[in-house]
Amino acid sequence: MQREDALPIEEWVRAARVYAAERVGWFAPALYAAPLQLADALPHPAAIDRYGRVYFSPRWVAQLYEACGRDRHRLVPQLAQIWYHEVAHWLRAHGERAETLGADAVLWNLAADMEINDYLPEGLAYPSLGDEPLVVLPRQFQLPDGEVAEWYYQRLVERAQQVQLATGTIVGVAPHAQQANLSHRDALAVRGQACSRFEPAPVAGRVPPVRGDAQRTTVRRRLRADCEWNASGWR
Repeated sequence: MQREDALPIEEWVRAARVYAAERVGWFAPALYAAPLQLADALPHPAAIDRYGRVYFSPRWVAQLYEACGRDRHRLVPQLAQIWYHEVAHWLRAHGERAETLGADAVLWNLAADMEINDYLPEGLAYPSLGDEPLVVLPRQFQLPDGEVAEWYYQRLVERAQQVQLATGTIVGVAPHAQQANLSHRDALAVRGQACSRFEPAPVAGRVPPVRGDAQRTTVRRRLRADCEWNASGWR
């Protein structure tokens, strides 16, 4: 595999943002308002902080490039989905909603991913390093599409509690993703998902999309002072 410092990583990531904006035009203001930073120390493929900065791991982008057979035409739609996913976390205020709920970080991250990933904009592609896409989907947990993160989170908590009752263990939900009946593949997807709130049309039970000037206002309001991904980021 070529070293990531020998590849035009930033060029590809920026091209993917343009591609995503062209494919999902109503999402473009939010995409272009999100500053990009490459982060070598990022322990995940990508992340977004509470102020809308999007971080990409150059090493992981290089790995994805190799998995795409060094085909940039396959790479860009996958990076575009990551852009969509990251900015969607931020615009749907998943961090604030988790704090309001007092949610377990592991289960909430799964629930928030399900809220986003059950819709794939036309022309974008789920990232994959092999046969399986590196995304968390409701169907992986035998759950329906179209629900909000709070609903998915409650279902995951209920499953964790059922496991606790069945096993007689008295432990908190927080440290035990396995209590939600996660398979090894699911756990891998959680870590591999390039993460952290808009859909093209309102769906029952979902947060409705905001477009045009209202969307731009939301983006400007959320872009505040410096905030580091490792302190407050969503993956």
